[in-house]
Amino acid sequence: MNNRLLTFRRVSDLCIQCHVTPASHNLAAGSQFQNCLNCHGSIHGSYVDEKFFR
Repeated sequence: MNNRLLTFRRVSDLCIQCHVTPASHNLAAGSQFQNCLNCHGSIHGSYVDEKFFR
């Protein structure tokens, strides 16, 4: 097991560990806000880091 890998099934579960869910965001199944990455694409730069894909 790699302790640096994310272990959450849903992206929103990961995000709400640090961020407060806005009242306008319904995270229920089927909601457009269920996956934070649907709207927030440049989260923490993790997939734009040149070292990420080595």
